[in-house]
Amino acid sequence: MKVWVDGMVVKVTLKYDDRDLGKLKDIEGGTWDSKRRLWLFPLEKYEALQNLRDQFMREESLGTCDNFEREADKLVTHLKLNGYSPSTIKSYQGHLKRYLVYSQGDRSIGSIEQYLLNLIDVNKHSHAYCNPAVNAIKIYFMLEGASTNGLIVKIPRPKKEKKLPKVMSQQEVKTLLEATENLKHQTVFRM
Repeated sequence: MKVWVDGMVVKVTLKYDDRDLGKLKDIEGGTWDSKRRLWLFPLEKYEALQNLRDQFMREESLGTCDNFEREADKLVTHLKLNGYSPSTIKSYQGHLKRYLVYSQGDRSIGSIEQYLLNLIDVNKHSHAYCNPAVNAIKIYFMLEGASTNGLIVKIPRPKKEKKLPKVMSQQEVKTLLEATENLKHQTVFRM
């Protein structure tokens, strides 16, 4: 949830969640601007909106769990019912179990960030490896009832790594051309 003042109006954006939207509607005086896709409130509601935003921010933990297998089974059931492929299910199940073991059952934004840092810095996994871990954790937390405006939004996703293409050296190209005897292949290489 984002709250800011623009002139004499307070603007609010939040991801759609019935429960969170209900709390926002409890603050009277707001109107939905469908063109800009945000809520508009009178300036005197700014403090109440900040308090609501802070409440969403505090919803950062689901507490702890002690049965990692049961938690992973919940995720597997959801993924099967939603038609995920067996390889994705296996991958997400493994990522969730590793996260729960690493965090010792602590299910909070801090433990997620530490787990992802561990994957990148200590285990030297690529960002492409970390993204399925983020997906698995996000789906699991949504199943557990985490607010899409609280915890779920704050799970960081590593940016895609940009790698330069591998280019042959001049000597390698020369060697390739000299080794090619077929005229058709030489023509293709020289184009």
